[in-house]
Amino acid sequence: QSQFIRRASDRPGRWMVLHTKSRQEKAVARQLRAHDVAFFLPVVDRTRMVRGRKMRAQLPLFPGYLFLFGEREDGFTAISTKRVCQVIEVQDQARFVEEIDQIARALTAGAELDLYPFATKGQRCRITRGPFYGLEGIILERKRMARLILQVDMLGQGAALEVDADFLEPV
Repeated sequence: QSQFIRRASDRPGRWMVLHTKSRQEKAVARQLRAHDVAFFLPVVDRTRMVRGRKMRAQLPLFPGYLFLFGEREDGFTAISTKRVCQVIEVQDQARFVEEIDQIARALTAGAELDLYPFATKGQRCRITRGPFYGLEGIILERKRMARLILQVDMLGQGAALEVDADFLEPV
């Protein structure tokens, strides 16, 4: 996933954020794939109880959003699915790529990420070793295990990652 984000950003086009109708992220992703449009939909494994039975599902990390890479016409393709409410232009492409690349790297490394609302307090830190080396975020708590928030400013949300506090350095 992380390599895809970097490769996509080397081609002509721009990243856009698609705000989808409720629970339509995967359907939009399938339709974009059918039209050969590049996108990134970060998903996490979740176990839920449904009628007394455990069910595993892959759910979007950011409900209601997926990220499209392409031209303006690709945004129109997304809108034409009737499952997208809004196409949001990303002004700072470099920063956005850095942010979603961190999410992709964490997921690829097997991190268990949880949706976390935007963090405004705390210190920005970088992970200095281990499988999440180089990821940066805002510290929410610091005990033996720290909770590091990987932010996506464009959405005003982030993902919470637990990491050994000894692996952190201030940025």
